[in-house]
Amino acid sequence: MRKIDLKDVYLLFFGLVIGLAAAEVVTDYIPKVVIFGLTVGTGVASLVVFLLLTLMVILLEKAYYRIVSKIAEDVRKNLEQ
Repeated sequence: MRKIDLKDVYLLFFGLVIGLAAAEVVTDYIPKVVIFGLTVGTGVASLVVFLLLTLMVILLEKAYYRIVSKIAEDVRKNLEQ
C-alpha cells in the first residue's frame, strides 16, 4: 500500500488556511478593511477575497485528487491480485 505524501497533506492544510483567511476578510463589514496589516477599500478587499478563495479551491482540488488517485490505485492493485 502506498503512503500518502506529506506534500498532499500540506496542500490540503494550506488550502484550508487560505480559506479561513478569506472568511476572516469577508466577516469584516466596515468600509475600510485591514488585510495583512494594510488598510484597503472594500473593492480591493473583495478582489483579495476572490483571489484567496480561488487559490483555496485550486489547492484543495489538487490535494483531494492526489490523495484519491493514490487510494484508487491501491484498490486497483489489490483487485488485480
